[in-house]
Amino acid sequence: MSKPYGRESLARKIRQVLELRLPAQAAAEPVRADPPQEGLRVLGLRVLVVEDEALIRMLLAEMLVDMGHRVQEAATVVEATAQLAAAAFDVLVTDVSLPDGSGIALATAAMSRDPNLRIVIASGRIPDRASWPTSCVVLEEPYDEARLRAAMAQATSQ
Repeated sequence: MSKPYGRESLARKIRQVLELRLPAQAAAEPVRADPPQEGLRVLGLRVLVVEDEALIRMLLAEMLVDMGHRVQEAATVVEATAQLAAAAFDVLVTDVSLPDGSGIALATAAMSRDPNLRIVIASGRIPDRASWPTSCVVLEEPYDEARLRAAMAQATSQ
């Protein structure tokens, strides 16, 4: 890349590099992305991304924006809770382990306030799901745009 470059160009380039480094097995696995049902609102969703790793948060937000969604970002449970109180969201995409708490606890609390909120748990470490809300969709890392798109479609079809 030549300088100067913007956030979008950097994110796109990093995403390309990361996709090239996916394990061969994960890259070869077929991604089941059922087409959205007619009338289902998939694009233009209001999405809150909660991820403490800045690079991952930036890439995830960029992929969602590329899909046509409106995205806000948070790095902690406290930031996410404030944003959830200040605005309505359609989907919460959160990591499990955050520096100030649990993404699962955040998701559970957010769903109790807004039962229509859809949850996508995006993490490399997926703990026991017994205490999770049953409607959570799991997006296991590493993932690419196709897997993210399939997870979003699954979350919004529930």
